[in-house]
Amino acid sequence: MAAKALLFDIDGTLWDGHPVYAQALARGSGIRAGEILLRLKQPGANVVRLTDQLGVSRSAFVRECRRNLGLLRLYPGVRRTLEKLQETELAIVTNLPASLVTPMLDDSGLAEFFPIVECAARKPGAAGLIRALAALQRTSTDSSYYIGDSAWDAAAARAAGIRFAWASYGYAEAVASPDVVLARFSDVLRL
Repeated sequence: MAAKALLFDIDGTLWDGHPVYAQALARGSGIRAGEILLRLKQPGANVVRLTDQLGVSRSAFVRECRRNLGLLRLYPGVRRTLEKLQETELAIVTNLPASLVTPMLDDSGLAEFFPIVECAARKPGAAGLIRALAALQRTSTDSSYYIGDSAWDAAAARAAGIRFAWASYGYAEAVASPDVVLARFSDVLRL
């Protein structure tokens, strides 16, 4: 049975935001972008937590990210694949704040595909996924997947009672026992 709803994480799933974040944090902290990029690639790294650790205000971080949106890179096949999913209900569930997600979705041209966007979801908790499913008028018993790249994403999917598809092409943090492994973004068409 084909999935009725696909819920997506953003970073490491739809795009690589690390260059944008590294440039923004470098400007706000005085630390070189290359060093920040290395920190972001560490297992379990969290850009919001790193922003706090470097003493960069959230508003300055968002402002600088918006200035650097040209560095945002979609993973291969994202737009083409989303265009093929017109019969499937789509949503975003991310830990990132709306003040950052909204301009990034708009600038990347992906906003049109996602009528539901749940930001600051506090994963690994399930509340963001449950809210997104409710907004799509779906329940955890419907055929739905959460697609993400991290153990937090997998835990959130399990807590919400939906299947998890691991985006192994993304930030490639090992995830134990995903329901499906995606080698490339276009593999979501198999769901």
